[in-house]
Order: sequence, then C-alpha cells, then structure tokens
Amino acid sequence: MEAQFDEALTKAYGSALEGQFDKAMTKGGGSAEGGSAEGGSAAHFDEVLIKAGAERTVALALLGTPVRATAVGAGQFTRQSFTLFCESSAAAGGSQAGADRDVERLSVPCTVNLCTAFVRVAPALLDFGSVDVGTLKTMYLRIENVSQVAAVVQCRLDSKVINCTRAPLTVGPHQAASVRVDIYPRRVNARYRKQIIVRNALNRLNDCVVDVRSTHVDRRRVAFHNLFYKTLVPLNEQNFVDFGRVPLNARALRAIILRNVCRCPVTVDLWPGDAAECALAVYVPVAATEARRVARRLPLLERQAVLHSSIERFKESSRFELPASTLHQTERGHMCLVPFVHAAKSSRVDYLDLAHTSTTLGTILPLSASRHDVPLGSDPLPAHASTTQGCNTFSRYGPAGAAPNVNVQAVVARARQVLDEILEGLDMVPPTQFPSLHAEDEYVRRQVDLRKYAELLVASGFLRPARRITLPAEADTPVIVMLQPADVGDSTSRLDANLYFRLVDQPCDLLPFTESVPAEAASNGYQLPVRRFLVQAAPYRSELDIGQKSINVGNMQADEASRKYLVVQNRSETPLMYGIHKTGSIASGDICFVDNNRYGVVRGLDSRKVVFVFRPSLNGIYNEQISIANVLDPCGAKRATLKAVVRRPSKFYIQSLHLHFGAGAEPLEVGSHSHRVQLLTVRNMTSKARQLLVRRMDEADPQATNDGVMLDPLFPADAAAEVGGAAPQLLDRETEEKIEALEQKLKIAARKKRPEKADKYRAKLAKLRGRDAPDVGAVQVIRQAEDTRVRLLLPANSDVSIPVVAVPRIADRQVAAAWLDGRSQGVIDGVHGQFAVHEEKDKDNVKIVTLVGSVVVRTEDLA
Repeated sequence: MEAQFDEALTKAYGSALEGQFDKAMTKGGGSAEGGSAEGGSAAHFDEVLIKAGAERTVALALLGTPVRATAVGAGQFTRQSFTLFCESSAAAGGSQAGADRDVERLSVPCTVNLCTAFVRVAPALLDFGSVDVGTLKTMYLRIENVSQVAAVVQCRLDSKVINCTRAPLTVGPHQAASVRVDIYPRRVNARYRKQIIVRNALNRLNDCVVDVRSTHVDRRRVAFHNLFYKTLVPLNEQNFVDFGRVPLNARALRAIILRNVCRCPVTVDLWPGDAAECALAVYVPVAATEARRVARRLPLLERQAVLHSSIERFKESSRFELPASTLHQTERGHMCLVPFVHAAKSSRVDYLDLAHTSTTLGTILPLSASRHDVPLGSDPLPAHASTTQGCNTFSRYGPAGAAPNVNVQAVVARARQVLDEILEGLDMVPPTQFPSLHAEDEYVRRQVDLRKYAELLVASGFLRPARRITLPAEADTPVIVMLQPADVGDSTSRLDANLYFRLVDQPCDLLPFTESVPAEAASNGYQLPVRRFLVQAAPYRSELDIGQKSINVGNMQADEASRKYLVVQNRSETPLMYGIHKTGSIASGDICFVDNNRYGVVRGLDSRKVVFVFRPSLNGIYNEQISIANVLDPCGAKRATLKAVVRRPSKFYIQSLHLHFGAGAEPLEVGSHSHRVQLLTVRNMTSKARQLLVRRMDEADPQATNDGVMLDPLFPADAAAEVGGAAPQLLDRETEEKIEALEQKLKIAARKKRPEKADKYRAKLAKLRGRDAPDVGAVQVIRQAEDTRVRLLLPANSDVSIPVVAVPRIADRQVAAAWLDGRSQGVIDGVHGQFAVHEEKDKDNVKIVTLVGSVVVRTEDLA
C-alpha cells in the first residue's frame, strides 16, 4: 500500500510532496498500516530538539486503507478519528537522556475525512472496424469519476498506430472527461489488437483496461510506399507525429527521418496541407553552392545576436555590480553557440559555446575533435585585419561582411549540433520546480536562446524549405517539421495537420505484381497514390498580464533608493515563462532587479512579484518603459511605465531647521534682542567651494505670525561670545560609526577590568570627538544690511556656525490689541519667524529656518 501511495503522489502532486513523505517515513520508521486511522499501533517519530523560543513544523501523512469498488460506501467520505501523543521535556546539558527529567505529555485528538477515488471507463471495447491504410479514424473514451474526491488518471499504451492524450488528466468529483483516441494504420493487418490502460493515480486498484480492435486494409495501395522508404519518429516507424501541448503563436520543432530502404536513390515531393501553420525544412548540403553563403551569413547573424545578448546583460546589471569578466562567466551558463572559442575574457561580447555550456538543465551533445572542435570562422586573420577584441571583432570581415576563408564544413557541422540541441531542449510546457531561483533564471534564459537560434538558423538559410528531396540509397535523411499554431479563436480544439509525400522517381521493379497492378503498368512507371503523414498537437493559449501598468514612485532625490515590484500574472492553466527587458537608455541603468532574476516561471493561474530597486542618478522627470515578454507567446508582451520626479540633491546641510528662543520663564520683549543666542550650523556637502546666502524672508508668511506678533532674525558678530560653548562639530557617518565601535570596545574592556585597553580606547575617542576642524581661516562670513543678511564662502566639505538672535516685533497692531482685550500685558506662546538659506546663484533650492519663542506684549508696545 505504501508503494501505491508513493506512486499516486508522484503522478498527482509531483516529486516534492513524495520526497517530504519519504523523509517523514524514514525519520519516523513507521509503516503505512501503523500510521493509518484504523491501525492499532501508533507510528513512532524520532525525538526533535527545539531551541528556546523556536518553532518546528512536523508534517503528518496519513495512509488510508484501500477500499474495493464493491464495498459499501465506496467513493464517499468517511469520518475517522485518531489521537496523536506528544511527550516533551527539558534537555539538560545538551543531552536528552536522563530518568529524573520532568516529562510533559500532550494528546492531540485528530479527525480526518477519507475517500477513495474511483473512475469508470466506457466503452470497454473500442472497435474501429475496417480502416484503410493512411486514413485517420477517431473514437472517444468517457472517463467518469464516481467518487466525492478528484481523481487523476493517465492513459498508457505502446503503439505505433494509436495515439491518445497521455498527460495526467484531473477529473472533478462526479464529473466526466472525454479522451480522444486516434488510429492511423501504416500497413495491412487483418487482426489488429491493442490495450489502453487507464491508470488511476490515486487508487491503483482501480486501473481500467480498454481493448482496441481494428482491421487494416489497403484499398488505395498506400502501403507500397513502405517498399521504398520509411518514416521514423524519432527512431520508431510510424505515420504520425504528436507535438503534444503547443502554445499559440509559438514555433515548435520536431524531426522525422526518411529512411531509404532501396539500393538506389529515391526522389520524394513533400508539402504541408496548411503552409501557414506547418512548414518543412531540410539541412543545407555541405557540397551545395548555398552552403558557402550560409557559412558566411551565419557567423554574422551569430555575432549580432550575441552582441544584443551582451548588451542586455549590461543593461540589466547595476552600476554598483560586478565587472564584465563576471558577466562573461554568467553569460556562458546558458548560451548555445560560439563562433570563436578563444574570445578574450575581458570582452563584453561573449559568444555562445555548446562545448563549454555548464548547465544541468539540458544535455549538451558531445563534440568530436574531428568535426566540432574547429571554431566557426576559424580562418587566420589577415595582416590588415583588426586584432581588437570585444565589439570590434565584428569588423574583422571588413565593410562588406564577407570572410575570405570560411571553413564551410565546420560551420555546417556546428549548426547541425545546435539544431540537435534545439530539438532536444526546446520545451513547450515548462516545469515549475527548480532547485533555486538562479537555476530557474538560467533555464528560462536558455529557452529564450534556443528560440532565438531557431529563428537564426532559418534566417541564415541553413534550414531551407523542403519541396523535392532525393533520398540517398540505404541512408537516413532528416526532415524538420516546424509547427506554429495560429490564433483562430477556438484555442482548445485539437490541431490536425497533414503532410503529403509523393514518389517521383522510384525503382518500379520493387512493386509487387498483382491483378490491380500488372507488370506492364509497373514497368511503364506506375504512379503510387499520395501518402498522408499526420501531424497532431494540442494548442493552448498562454496569457500574461501585469498587476500595474503604471508604477509611480513620486518625488525623490538623486541616489535615493526606492524598492518596488512588478506583479506578473498567469491567466492560463499552463505554466508561463516570462522575461523582463529594459530599454537600454541611461535612465534604465538606474533600475536594478534584485538578484538579477529577470526571467522566471509562473505556475498556472498564479502570480509572482518581481522586486526591483530604483536609484536615480540624474534629476528630472523619469518616464521609463519596462517590457515583460511572454517567452512562449511573443505576441503577448506587456509594458509597464515607471514614473518618478527626481529632485536636485541638496548641496549643503543645516543641522537644525528650528531654533527656539525665550523658552521657560523668561519670554522675549518686543523690540529687544533675545538674551539667548542660537547657532546656525551649515555644512558644505560637496567637493567644491560654495557661496551661501542667509537672509531674512522678503515677504512674511501669513502663517508665521501669531496674534499679530512675529520674530525677526539678526546675525550679530558680537554675539558669538555669549553662546556659552564651542560650536558643535559635524561628524561624518564614518566617524560616527568608529565612535560607536570604540564605545562598545570601551564597555567590554571596563567589564573585563583591563584599564590599559580602556585608557587606549578613551584616547582614541577623545581624538575622534575633538578632531581638528577645517581651516576656519578659509571660511568667510560677510555680514550685510545691518546684520540681516550673511554671505558665507564655504570650502569643500567644511562647516561653519554663525550666531542667531531673535527680535520680536508687532506685525499687526489691530490683531495684537484685540488679543490683549483691555489688559495691560500678556505673554504669547509659539511666536514664529523665518529666514532663508540658499546658494547665491541658485534660488530654487531654498531651505527655510524657523524661529520659535514666547513674547510678552504690553499696551505701550502698540503705541
């Protein structure tokens, strides 16, 4: 029963759940019967050590007892209960042994609803009757789920003439599904018998067997084609090819082999039934005149494709990330083709190499030293050719782009190797389980490259259309079938396309002489009927959507990081592969995706958040486009717009924008200077000298007045002595971090009673806190307009502190008189004043400093 449960888990839920169950059973050491609800013994689980304050999750797998279909209540939920016993104790000294420890026991009552999945298949016998060779006939199986739980079924058969859906099919409770069964005979058989096994992945005792019967006849003598050639897919002789599930608007490739069984050449005409959806192509022969043109054109297209890929790698990298040499190693992880193996490591242009691809997601075909170790375009450089590596490698063929010496055989051999890799590694339905995000990213990148190079082989002319081909004697000739389903509205219907083969030149002495084919007719060139080769596929629609088409970051400063995310949504039931691309502009370099995972797979009807960091380097209005491509359907790409307003960074810093005067029991008096003096500390944050202007506001802010009274700033030179202490020194972030680290070391040294180290740390702290200030002689403070304006000349990375006093004045006498309301005097709290600090030549970046204090107002002040 345990093996059956493991197999059901594999088919229904994948290998991840199966691995978790096996791990739990291995650690527990229990059996399926012992852990069931009806078993009499409890399954044992190993002891688990849990640290203080930590949490552990224990997965509990329950195996139900199988029920026969004839049992009472079969296919219905039955409620069962059991108890889970837990014992816990404190681990002393890191050991859990000991008989004197306190043991706490806990019992957890559990209930479960169990149901066995049962399916019913009808009919039990598929009798196709008499079927002509080369004719398609279809019948349907009805699979009905008679239980209250979903069932997962899968059809298994081994046949060269029968085809049906072999992917796992989920049937809902009390629902039914139809499975199409096609038969396509290839030779005469008066008594054809086959069996189709319908496996119930959740209940292997409920597997069903369907018998298939038919009589194969050849009224049109189509089977005579087998006397001259055979069709192999890929090594089995059959008259159809099934592409499986293929997304709309995506190109899928399959290879069929035409094997000539004669001792002389045979000429065959080939054409598809619908040229818009299906196309046939063959390799270009090495000895053909087109081979040299392909050998010259293919390396150029490779360089252009690889150059675009390298630029894309550069665009997605951050300006704070690794150099080009690291990108070179990453680039080689998923590319497929390399014209020059010995390209410089420092080059940003990295060519694709199958022989050096280090990916575990695909099988790289071995290269032989005689055929494939010669790099594409391995002709020696002429004396006048440029030897500069990198992007200038493209110019080695001259302005016309033609290589004087091209190894045609090496180019064609490597192109065939790439095509074999495409046929083997190109996936139409991506997997959803990967060991890491990096592996998922590399898998999707490789799928993108395979599709790109499939287009490249067609554009270069290496794959040319197959119309009439000559099959060499007793040899195999591969033919590439390229299928691209079009969106015709009903994307759920099964696609049936036809390929037609017609013998043009064949040895007629191999034809059997029958009454319908007399010897005279055969000797005079008897024409065989056209043979039909069936191409089947199950097209589906891959829909990509995004959560936000416009991402507004808002106002921010340059070099300020903002973390945002894109929501990639999959609207179809099939997994989706996406790729995120940037425009390549200067502004796009400020967008950096976390871990560079711009490629990934989204499960069916699911979504994924792709996090990126936006750190603008320039000021202005950002309106940058981000493209989200659907790898499976190139027509389903989406665009998102990143919007932001980046302000110009401040070139100076003010320690405090609020200066408080007259706080406490001593308020300010109208017309008198405040006894308290505050310091305005300004720091130049740039590496250049700056001229700053500190001035009183030209027009008072109406909100700055309080009951008709406001504060005016003055910057007297003789008030510096009244400050009562030195001006505060502004420390940079690095110095503050050093001070914090030394303070921690000082605490440790004092706790460990090491006075020598403590004195050493105190000396370092005193040196950092009382470090020499910048050359004060270089800072110029020029007061103007009766101490109401101050002009500051600050050198690079310097700061200055100027004294500020507040002078209260009556701004509105009527409002102040109304506030007094006949009283002789009164104290007004929260009186404000303002002054501005800005660069002398830049009045746009202005910082406002606010004065706050309490003012006593008397009646005589209003006169």
